[in-house]
Amino acid sequence: MNPEEKKCECLRLWGRRSGAIRLLAIALTVLVLVKVIAIVRSYPYIGETNGPATISVSGTGDVVAIPNIATFDFSVTNEASDVASAQTKTTDAANAILAFLKKNGIQSTDIQTTDYSVYPRYNYLTQTQGSNLPSMSGTQVLAGYDVSESVEVKIRDLSTAGTILSGIGGLGATNVSGLTFTEDNHNDIVKQAEAAAITDAKTKAEALAKNLGVSLVRLVSYSNQNPGPVYYAASAMGTEKSVPDIAPGENKITENVTLVYEVR
Repeated sequence: MNPEEKKCECLRLWGRRSGAIRLLAIALTVLVLVKVIAIVRSYPYIGETNGPATISVSGTGDVVAIPNIATFDFSVTNEASDVASAQTKTTDAANAILAFLKKNGIQSTDIQTTDYSVYPRYNYLTQTQGSNLPSMSGTQVLAGYDVSESVEVKIRDLSTAGTILSGIGGLGATNVSGLTFTEDNHNDIVKQAEAAAITDAKTKAEALAKNLGVSLVRLVSYSNQNPGPVYYAASAMGTEKSVPDIAPGENKITENVTLVYEVR
């Protein structure tokens, strides 16, 4: 092979080698780009979540009910120089009231003692003006004992409520409080309000999904907030000779729920 032919052969070999190098470089570049794109795609975007897309809606349900049960508390408190005497006074007064309640149609199952306490009562000495005696100011001296019994009562015949509330005052009740009205099927009414709240939330979810251009897939979670306030109507207790008119009014039971739906 003459020198000219050798030169041409060398050029052909170099061209082939250069082409292979270029192909290898292109292949490496493509591989690097694929890796970079995969890494970039794996990065989370702002606002993007790892889980499915969801929407959250709240619903409210109200049910108005006419109460048929009145509940109140009363206490009998007496004092004496010794515990036994104070207990006797309190027991006699409480028993008289319980007998009165039963006479007016209150069942034993609707009468519950909620507290019975015995506690000492003290007087505090003060220094007499101009006295030469040692100061006793601030010293406590036992003055006697207070005995108190508290009872919760349910009235199921509301037409007798005024007579009962006024009557116990004349029999020794020293405190009457906490008059509220409720229903004997209160739990059923709460369930009705909850069902109404769920229906309200579902309707809102469907409307929201339509506006967003998505479809509801499934319910992800459900929560029931604390029930809303129950509104009571009540009148103050009168004297034994003045029977108050008791107005039970109506109760508004409110339930609030939250539904979370998966959407796509």
